[in-house]
Amino acid sequence: MQISKNGILVGVELGLGGGSIEGSVKEETPIKILGKANFYDKPLNFNGKIFAGYQRYFSQDNKMGYNAKVSLGAGYLNIDREHLNENAEKLRTSYVPLSFGIEANFLYDFWEKGEQVLGASIGLGYSFVYGINTEMYMVNQPESKELFDKYFADKNIYYSLISPRIALHYYYGKHQVELGFSFDKALGESMNINTAMTGTTEYKDTITTKPNYFYTFSLSYAYRF
Repeated sequence: MQISKNGILVGVELGLGGGSIEGSVKEETPIKILGKANFYDKPLNFNGKIFAGYQRYFSQDNKMGYNAKVSLGAGYLNIDREHLNENAEKLRTSYVPLSFGIEANFLYDFWEKGEQVLGASIGLGYSFVYGINTEMYMVNQPESKELFDKYFADKNIYYSLISPRIALHYYYGKHQVELGFSFDKALGESMNINTAMTGTTEYKDTITTKPNYFYTFSLSYAYRF
């Protein structure tokens, strides 16, 4: 007698990985550019998600199936901007990335014994990320944090992710554990523009942030109803 592996999924996921981000920092007045520096960074990122979805197996031998999920997440992302220009000061920024995502996966189970199941999956996901800035300062001038807090109102970033993924899963009854890896291609560019008056001169600072990609190792647990 085959055990049903179909049902509604509710669970949590933790992810850890890295990535690639580039951009620029520019300061100018209405009459001239005071300075511009390009940067490139490989940040470490952490995220946690809650998700819900549906899972169904469709083959006669009950080995092939699919699932679809929606998720809400939050995490931590630190960009320590390593400038390509020599002698440029480094700008450090930290964010809490809030995400909304959808994904679909094809499942194949290659081992079953009683209530235990071992299998693999391949899938594709999309997520929109809005990063709320929590910290911004020049690395060599920690006291500059107060100036950024006072004069910089526009500091948040946003981007989208297209995420091919692979995973191994283990079921025991209605409990499901999954170990996965995703390569997250980033789309979009954020431009933060802030102005400040010093005497009669207006200074404009523009920070451009363009994530290239992320990669994530994840561990999730779901309960199947």
